[in-house]
Amino acid sequence: MPFLLPLATLITGVLTVKTVNKTIKTYERRKKEMKELKFDLELQKEVAKIGMSATLGATVVTSMFMKNKIAKNTHIIAGVAFCGFALWHHMLYQPKKSKKENEKNIINPTKSSIK
Repeated sequence: MPFLLPLATLITGVLTVKTVNKTIKTYERRKKEMKELKFDLELQKEVAKIGMSATLGATVVTSMFMKNKIAKNTHIIAGVAFCGFALWHHMLYQPKKSKKENEKNIINPTKSSIK
């Protein structure tokens, strides 16, 4: 993990066990904090709705200036982004299935009685 070493260590070239241990602890603490900052479902739904609104607005506004090349490209990109946000929004409202329920729904092939 040389990219995590403090700048002073890189400049002086002095590498001690204490510095390495401190850097590793800092890295592990930051990694743990990042895991705790995961978006909850309600925040994801809000972000998806805001994204849909913004991209739909950009698509509507740029639709009036389709002769301009930049506006045309922006219109296409905003339309694709809108589709992505709409799909994400749809997936957030689907019920979560457990693995056991998925296994029950799989149809097991039956052996034919004809030999």
